[in-house]
Amino acid sequence: MAQVLSREAEVLLLDEPTAGLDLTGKAAVADIIAQERARGT
Repeated sequence: MAQVLSREAEVLLLDEPTAGLDLTGKAAVADIIAQERARGT
């Protein structure tokens, strides 16, 4: 996921991005997704 975000892709396709993560990791991924959505990605 870090590689994709570092390339500033125009479209992100995420298939179960929080699978296998604990609550802290899930919250971090949700924050990243929200930031990208706000940027229009």
